[in-house]
Amino acid sequence: ILNREFEASIAVPDRGTIALGGLITTEFDDSITKIPILGDIPLIGRYLFSSVNKTEVQRELLVLLTPYVMTTHEDLLGETERLYKNTKLRPKDWSWSESKLRDLPDEYAPETAQ
Repeated sequence: ILNREFEASIAVPDRGTIALGGLITTEFDDSITKIPILGDIPLIGRYLFSSVNKTEVQRELLVLLTPYVMTTHEDLLGETERLYKNTKLRPKDWSWSESKLRDLPDEYAPETAQ
């Protein structure tokens, strides 16, 4: 895991977007392609029956920030509801009926709260 940090003090108007910074990474990869058996022949297999492919992959991550200033409790509730509706995060129903273990004998079934 690669961690990088940056720190900034900024002034941005409500709902104004600012670019805080960017991270650029470059990765190099060498892969060998060879003809089975012939590519393993000492000395000549490496030169006649195989090839080395070198690739360079460059990735850039740009960090953008858009602050939303909530001045009232209603603003906060409205924004929370908007975000909830626009995400795919939904509460999962973990009921026994959806379990793959529903075919177990009743003696192993979980007790239900009454």
